[in-house]
Amino acid sequence: MKHFSLSLLILGLPLLAQQPKADPFAIDRILTINIQMSADDWKYVRTSHRKGGDDFAAFAEDAYEYRRADVSIDGVKIGSVGVRKKGFIGSALSTRPSLKINFDKYVKGQQFEGLEMLTLNNNNQDKSMVQSVIAYDFFRRAGVPGSRAGFAHVTVNGEDLGVYTNVESVDKALMQRLFGNSNGILYEGYAGDLTAEQSARIVEKSGGKDQNRDRIKELTALLAAPGPVSLAKVRDYVELDSFLKLWVSEVLIGHWDSYSGNRNNYYVYQDAKTQKLNFLPWGPDSVFNDPGPFISRPVPKSVKAVGVLCRRLWELPAVRTLYRAEMARQLEGVWNEDAMLARIAQLQGNVAKVTTANKAAATANTEMIVSFVKARRAEVMKEITGVVPDWPDLGDRPIMGIGQQMVISGTFEAPFLAAAPANPFGTGSAAFKVTGMKTNPVFQRFGASTVISGSVGLEGIREGYPLLNVMGMEEATNKVWVLSIVIDPYRLDEKTTSLPVDHFEVWARVIEGTNTRIFGVTGEMKFSGVSLKAGGKLAGSFTLTTAAF
Repeated sequence: MKHFSLSLLILGLPLLAQQPKADPFAIDRILTINIQMSADDWKYVRTSHRKGGDDFAAFAEDAYEYRRADVSIDGVKIGSVGVRKKGFIGSALSTRPSLKINFDKYVKGQQFEGLEMLTLNNNNQDKSMVQSVIAYDFFRRAGVPGSRAGFAHVTVNGEDLGVYTNVESVDKALMQRLFGNSNGILYEGYAGDLTAEQSARIVEKSGGKDQNRDRIKELTALLAAPGPVSLAKVRDYVELDSFLKLWVSEVLIGHWDSYSGNRNNYYVYQDAKTQKLNFLPWGPDSVFNDPGPFISRPVPKSVKAVGVLCRRLWELPAVRTLYRAEMARQLEGVWNEDAMLARIAQLQGNVAKVTTANKAAATANTEMIVSFVKARRAEVMKEITGVVPDWPDLGDRPIMGIGQQMVISGTFEAPFLAAAPANPFGTGSAAFKVTGMKTNPVFQRFGASTVISGSVGLEGIREGYPLLNVMGMEEATNKVWVLSIVIDPYRLDEKTTSLPVDHFEVWARVIEGTNTRIFGVTGEMKFSGVSLKAGGKLAGSFTLTTAAF
């Protein structure tokens, strides 16, 4: 296999013998974290969630609340810390919640190994459990400003939650380390962009309460102006060299759920000294995937430009030249297939000793990563050394629940099964109707079943949750509709009569043939019977509202 850097040392990959004992983010270290808190507080933390709906700006401001706990980290006991849930949508599980531990929430100045806070991500979309750590390490070696990351094995009240990614928290301490100051404005992008419609989803996290958003507003206006954007003016607002490193890195490692690939999972720091905007990566728990699940048409391998800043810059020949040079630099000096594959194998071996994850799913995911790494150089070099590809107009994002609305209402009686039925229309009973479409379909066959959600596909986002599938076949076309509904098991018991469809307590996906609504499905579930034991069933009714097909 062709590569340019010849050793782990040259690449800057840390060796086991070189790891300082006190480095909480050492890539070969797995912190052992035991959390003790009251049963009621733990139930509150694990089941808490943000507001539902499609107002992501309000969504982001709906903060999680802390509860008091005691922790032990590698045998070091720390009392009276704050513990809360974290996560946007994809990682917001109740079974294995992502967590923040705030050491000085209740005891001022309390720290662990120099840290005021730990951020523990549950790797919900990464069955290998190593993607985030590999990604953050790659960003670091590419010269991208961002967090460090290692591993932690977490238990709460004796419940083994398995392996988490221990990510350096994005806070003032990190800004001070990266930029030499911490009194600038920190923003986080929640599926937001530098456009009039989506800039509200770039939310102030610190330093912005008594300040305006002038730099964000002015850059948004600059990018919206007709004609080619001025590269010199963009440089006045954005730390462009750093942004190019981030942009190329995101593309090279297949971080599809990023600013360049999905307008998501990023921070922006407005440097207090330069007033320039610095983009930081976040949430790379589903990397090594190109182009990701939300782009259904062919797009270039060597560039992604879903974010408007990327899209407008890519229109400029000068930026394409800079981008290609940065891609060549990273391929020559950072991207080393042999070293990456060796590191992935080593880290997964470490993690496998303590993980509670599905080993078959982990193996399948790792095989996908290996295939991606082996093929990536040739894929991007083919385009980088040939004709520079344009970025296509992808139009709107029909995956979201915006636009003309349809309502799906019906009833179900779904037996609880050990596995999905071979004939979904021969199992259970259901009936539903659809209104609000230009031509409302009429259905002739129905079926319903309940299983425990698996580790692959859409259901993998809520692995371990009860999964209700309600099926219907159109009378005129035989097109199959699937209402795929996952329900928080900590909100569902024999006494449950209703739950909101809000992406958290209930997450409903609507599939019509090849069309899908994954986000933006809201409504209510009502239950007349709940039993998830062998021979049991779910029964009730539902009303779902989302964008019409």
